[in-house]
Amino acid sequence: MNQPYNQPYNQPYNQPYNQLILGFIMYQITLSLPDETALALHLTPEQLAQEISLLAAIKLYELGKLSSGTAANLAGIPRVVFLSKLADYGVDTFRLKEAELIENLANA
Repeated sequence: MNQPYNQPYNQPYNQPYNQLILGFIMYQITLSLPDETALALHLTPEQLAQEISLLAAIKLYELGKLSSGTAANLAGIPRVVFLSKLADYGVDTFRLKEAELIENLANA
């Protein structure tokens, strides 16, 4: 199959439920929530979607499953903003232990 001129050669073409944005495949996920969730949080559906994306990104970062840059992309915000929001949710910005920091400084 021929790739369109703006499609990266190694990326899938015309797959359902995804979009190509800046060379990255973006998947769209549908999540069903009761109305009371948005009402209890005093958020519009759009704000609720942003909040859930941010919370998922923060938790995956906290668990060590995503880097801060990848988590920021998931949240749809710049990495610097993502790192600053971690404190709002009680998550350490840096996950390195003291021994790892000392080793990194020694190798710098």
